[in-house]
Amino acid sequence: MNDKEKIAEQSALLDKLVADFEEAWSNSPPSFLDYIDDLNLSASAVCKLAACELAVVDMELRWSRSIPPEMPPGQTIDRPLLRHYCELTTKLPRPQDWSPEFIAEEYRIRKRFEDNPSIESYLNDFPNQRNQLAGLLPHIDQQLAADRDDQYQHPAVLPATVADPRAPLTASDYTIQQHIATGGSSRVYRAWQNSLQRHVAVKVLRKKFQTDGRAIEQLLNEARALASLRHPHIVAVHGMGRFPNGVYFLAMDYVRGQDLQSMRDGREFSLEMISRLATQLATAIGYAHQQGVVHRDLKPANILIDENGEPYITDFGLASTASSASPNSLTCDHQPAGTPKFMAPEQWEGGTLATKPTVDIYGFGKTIESLLSEQDQANRLREVIKKCTEVDPTQRYADCDNLLADLAKAS
Repeated sequence: MNDKEKIAEQSALLDKLVADFEEAWSNSPPSFLDYIDDLNLSASAVCKLAACELAVVDMELRWSRSIPPEMPPGQTIDRPLLRHYCELTTKLPRPQDWSPEFIAEEYRIRKRFEDNPSIESYLNDFPNQRNQLAGLLPHIDQQLAADRDDQYQHPAVLPATVADPRAPLTASDYTIQQHIATGGSSRVYRAWQNSLQRHVAVKVLRKKFQTDGRAIEQLLNEARALASLRHPHIVAVHGMGRFPNGVYFLAMDYVRGQDLQSMRDGREFSLEMISRLATQLATAIGYAHQQGVVHRDLKPANILIDENGEPYITDFGLASTASSASPNSLTCDHQPAGTPKFMAPEQWEGGTLATKPTVDIYGFGKTIESLLSEQDQANRLREVIKKCTEVDPTQRYADCDNLLADLAKAS
């Protein structure tokens, strides 16, 4: 077994440990310290990551149920923070060494349960992570605002599905664990698939879109598009399911990491990393085009980066496919299909040009351009980006083969 296979096996075991911890909460609060003792925290970074995740899970469940935390003798508090878990055990990193993502989770929990800390207070309390938090925390505020608008509460265990040939997955097979993202028409959760004992991502339509024909078709379109794709840098779909009340959900691979938009806020990428990501993404986009799928909404927020730095393209809800007679030119919010900053000019007008592979070439170029800093001496790469983002689609790369050839020369 090579190192990568060992890490994958260890990650699966630790995922199961976290899931068992969450499941134990359905009876009575388990001991956080007992679970920490089961981890060999000196063995790998994966174990330390699992320990931090256990602390965040325990914190959220205690806040949601108003259950005081475990504390050293003689100390009592109502609601734990990350620093309190560090006081319980020396096996956790000190607060100044916590990853920005876990600190952001504490902020989200506090905001969700009306504690209302300020962003500035977190930037001051965590100076080592200040730049990353400055990008992460405003996104959390936006997600929570969308949640409040919907007033949508997901059940702890999804109910059984209603039979539908397009959505055969059994909803009761998925145990919702954590909200991880909110999009224009949907919300994404990390869930535990009971039958296969693995983490998955479950996308559910937001409340105001649950009876919107355009939004439902967009989710089904994403499932159909992804079903035709099998590529190491494209998130794989497992299928569709449906709640008894008719609401659809989409189950996909769960990528442990963060999206490229969150990563780029407050940090700089090396030219080596940008070049590698560009090549991997262009290869995946080219593969999708060969299968007759055009994404039409390529942007940093739709690219996930896992713990090993590997990219995955996701969110194919606006994709056009070879079988699409007339793909939507509008989103379910009745806006032009795409995201303005990353949309090709022809997408604003709709029509057949808005479904051509060249719109993805444009979105790819704008995405890579957003990773470069003004100081980067990347003239050859900037030339490639310039050709990707020409206003006239006939002046862009016609396909990803030619794009990849020039990327290789620019590296």
